[in-house]
Amino acid sequence: MPKRKPVPVSRAERRALKQVIEVRTNADGSRTVKGIAAPFGKQSVNLGGFVEIISSTAFDRTLKENPDVLLLRQHDASTVMARSLSGTLKLRVDKNQGLMFEANLSGKSTIANDTIDALSRGDLDSMSFAFNLGPGENADEWTYANDQLIRTLHDVDLGEISIVSFPAYPDSTVALRSIPKNLRSYLKRSADDENPCDPDSSNYDPDDPNCTDDDDDRDEDDDCECECPECLADNCEQCSAESCTDTRCERCAVQARDGLRMKVLYALRRG
Repeated sequence: MPKRKPVPVSRAERRALKQVIEVRTNADGSRTVKGIAAPFGKQSVNLGGFVEIISSTAFDRTLKENPDVLLLRQHDASTVMARSLSGTLKLRVDKNQGLMFEANLSGKSTIANDTIDALSRGDLDSMSFAFNLGPGENADEWTYANDQLIRTLHDVDLGEISIVSFPAYPDSTVALRSIPKNLRSYLKRSADDENPCDPDSSNYDPDDPNCTDDDDDRDEDDDCECECPECLADNCEQCSAESCTDTRCERCAVQARDGLRMKVLYALRRG
């Protein structure tokens, strides 16, 4: 069996949707829960300037590699209720619906029994999955259509699935980093209305000191790693982070305000 590539928690993305989760009690006292962990072809809610669609190919490769996927509650690694490695969690792709799951939960597990009770009460009613983009340049695709920036997932590394309380969409900042530079202006426009630095904007101000022309000239490897909305859109001079110390954020206003800029430049000269 190929060794599973772990999905780093700090870089994993999570997506969730409200789903119908079926529960069945077995003769041995165990419970079976099943449903759709990730639906195909459906547009997500706004994730912070863009929407997302999962293609029917998204999980093909990762499932062929026999990954050790966990079934958790609320993405908490201490609440493992089933896992594919032990055979208590089964995953399959239904091209017309999505990533299907079926899990056998122990009747002796307090966490599993509490989860079943929460499902019956409606306190838990959604499924979520954690993933990283798969290898290669075509793992995801960004397009702009009908005034909407759209990300389509074509290939992902699946880490875990979770039963959760509501369909939240955290960690979209990881996704924002993969937006092609020629489409980032669309993200800015939909997320923050119109950008005064955009010549196509109705409130364009060429004399705005915060507008620069050289953002697109920087090498992608030198991009700032700050994950505030402004830095993600390559507008580091408008950084809104509480404290940004990224040495590649050369024009960061926060660094200048906090007295960090000179320290950064000094460190760069020494390096």
